[in-house]
Amino acid sequence: MGHRYLIVLSLIFCCSTNVNCQNRKYIYAGIEAEIFRQSNPISLIINDFNTYHNEFDQSNTKLLVMPCFIPGVLLGTKIHTRRNEFGGNIQYMQYSTSGEGINSDGDNYIQTLTISHSGICVNYVINLINTNYFRTGPGFSVNIEQYRFKNKIEDDSEYFNETPTNRAIFTGKINYKISIGGPKFNMDIIAFYKLPIQNINLEKLNQNLNIGYFSEYNNGELVFNPISYGLTICVCLGSKGNYDF
Repeated sequence: MGHRYLIVLSLIFCCSTNVNCQNRKYIYAGIEAEIFRQSNPISLIINDFNTYHNEFDQSNTKLLVMPCFIPGVLLGTKIHTRRNEFGGNIQYMQYSTSGEGINSDGDNYIQTLTISHSGICVNYVINLINTNYFRTGPGFSVNIEQYRFKNKIEDDSEYFNETPTNRAIFTGKINYKISIGGPKFNMDIIAFYKLPIQNINLEKLNQNLNIGYFSEYNNGELVFNPISYGLTICVCLGSKGNYDF
């Protein structure tokens, strides 16, 4: 999957470069933090796990914790024109939480839940203000992302590492960007709101994580819509002189 992302992104970059070779071009790397707006399906599954282990473990030193936010990294390129900006990036987001203790059989265990998604993004920004050292304006992007929920357990009697939920979905993102700096170096600060087109059913994750004691949810409680909002900060490196305004 990663190789396909890189191939598609390279094609986008090459086409963008050939469209207008006189515009300022950048490569960038950054960090991102996102918060899920509708995380109740994940919370139900984690709460069921914690409730069971609180009641039946001989002891537990750590329980699963809901994420406050999902951290990640991204790498991409962009092109500035007089009033517009367009480009693309690849990104990877991941959060892990672990539960540890001694179960009812007396076995030491470590249970890890990992939530991650990786994808490719094509974006466009309208610069309402566009100077050599300051640009700002709204934008939007189209993304395809692979969402994975991994479950790993290690104890004295067994070990397994599975991905019961693994799905690619399309998302749209609206954002507002502030870009500070000159043509050879600038920093982007981007606030965003992401709207997925599809949902993700977490029923298999529930059955896998809480095997032997999972609760049945039959009214759509485990249908997860990964709507999110957050903040991105990028450092951008360019190689062209100032605009000739």
